[in-house]
Amino acid sequence: MLAWLAPDNDQPLIKVPVQAYDGTPLENENGLNGRKQLLEQLEAAQHIINAHKPDRIVMFGGDCLVEQAPFAYLNERYGGELGLIWIDAHEAPTEQDSEIIQRLGIKTAGTKELMNSTESLKEWIKESGIKHLAIHLDLDVLDPKVFRSLLFANPEAPYNFSAAGTMQMPQLLHLIKQLSEETDVVGLGITEHLPWDSIHLKNLLGEIPILNN
Repeated sequence: MLAWLAPDNDQPLIKVPVQAYDGTPLENENGLNGRKQLLEQLEAAQHIINAHKPDRIVMFGGDCLVEQAPFAYLNERYGGELGLIWIDAHEAPTEQDSEIIQRLGIKTAGTKELMNSTESLKEWIKESGIKHLAIHLDLDVLDPKVFRSLLFANPEAPYNFSAAGTMQMPQLLHLIKQLSEETDVVGLGITEHLPWDSIHLKNLLGEIPILNN
């Protein structure tokens, strides 16, 4: 659906094969549910990327894992000189998280800060000498009052795992445009799109007799 919604262009659209969920519970392997299936999808993505050897990649997710193979490829493609912007909604970091962030030298900025200015991001790009950039866009960063096609916005089930985003679409668009003006954006991942209305409508239509005779 994301590919259908995206603007038409001359870039090839390639589908990574993902086996449809049939209701069978996923096995926990080494602490990871569905490890076998995830590795199969990762390997398939790697084969596709290596066959085409693109200079730029756009991923329509899936969750955050869909970017592992593409971003790893792009980092190698540009000699380890790939910067990464991670746009996502999270609770305030714990003390342990803050220590890790500080130790790794990861720069952070909140929605309120970015509402006023994107200068901190521009400075980070310049100070780090970033010539090529990948952007992770998790749609849960958007305010669910204006965009409901999100995991935790399921109208039929409570979801208390992740903080809801507060960013507005014009603000998000401005942010991405500013980043695109500052450096060469070579990767974009759009993840965690869950169109509940479309899913429920599809299920309804699938049960209407006249549509299935």
